[in-house]
Amino acid sequence: MKRSTILFSAGILIMALSGCMQLEKQGKEISKAMLTGGKQAPSITDIIPISVPVWAQDGMELFPGGEMEGVFDASRQVIKLSLEQKDGCKKLYVDGKEKLSVSENCRFLLQDILKEDACLELLVGEPGQMMYNDEAIGSFQVTAYRVHPGELSVVPLLPSGKEHSFFVMDKYGSGDFRVSNGYYGSKFFAYLYDSDLNEWKSTGYQMMPEGYLMDQRRDLTVIYLDGEPVDFLEKEVKIDGETGTGIAFRWLESIANTAHYNIYRTEDGGRSWSLVMEDFTTAFDDMDRIYILDENTIFCRFYPSGIWPGNSAYVTQDGGKSWHHVEEVEEMKKYDFLQSWYPD
Repeated sequence: MKRSTILFSAGILIMALSGCMQLEKQGKEISKAMLTGGKQAPSITDIIPISVPVWAQDGMELFPGGEMEGVFDASRQVIKLSLEQKDGCKKLYVDGKEKLSVSENCRFLLQDILKEDACLELLVGEPGQMMYNDEAIGSFQVTAYRVHPGELSVVPLLPSGKEHSFFVMDKYGSGDFRVSNGYYGSKFFAYLYDSDLNEWKSTGYQMMPEGYLMDQRRDLTVIYLDGEPVDFLEKEVKIDGETGTGIAFRWLESIANTAHYNIYRTEDGGRSWSLVMEDFTTAFDDMDRIYILDENTIFCRFYPSGIWPGNSAYVTQDGGKSWHHVEEVEEMKKYDFLQSWYPD
């Protein structure tokens, strides 16, 4: 072995031993201070500085002075969040850039509202009170945000598109303002104030893959047609999360066990709708389910009034402009993979 190599290796060994001896000496100082009742022993971070952001997970809260990093959008890039509190406000930084400044009372909670995309949303909740049934009840005014590399965008409340915050009741003072749970999945309930009726209304919301909250009340889905809110039964509306294609059957009337519908279509995940067919007549009058097989092929089933098999299925292959009544049993077999076709 060359002399230079031997000297280099020896130097590395001496440096390592020196570092170990220094750590051992500082460790003894900590132990001595603790045993002799010293007022303040050096912490481990004084010896080995540690500054590692916490990996963001569903349900975690971001506190002032804390840092988190994680995957928050479809880019799958690792994004860093940090929170500072000063001068009576809290400032949120995304990849080192200040993106939000709110009251110091606000809290920051990470939650995966839309379970399909496995990305976390950021909920910012400000504690307060709401009057409900003539009683002052604790609540949080919540705004949801989507996090992107170096950016932050509000999750709009569709269909209104105006007011983006909602209220979560905190009746028992638990301080929990998470908006969904395991039972409802990505559907959650919150409150909005109806100024016309001068009362608070419980409203259901569904987080859509396109990044907005769709208004749902009980079993009703509310979409906007020509700028006006229209109530649909939840089963009369279907939107495909991958393509953004959607179809909606607007009931007009039922006559002699048949139903008349106007059919609407969306191509942008529900932001806008257009009428594709007027006065569509079905053989049976009770909508059961809609299946979107691709952007153009959509299959819908109506209850067959207790008769099986029945003429209760329709399919379109042009996105809803025309519909074919599936009458033959042999033709129905093409849709056997739709297991819900068969009665329970």
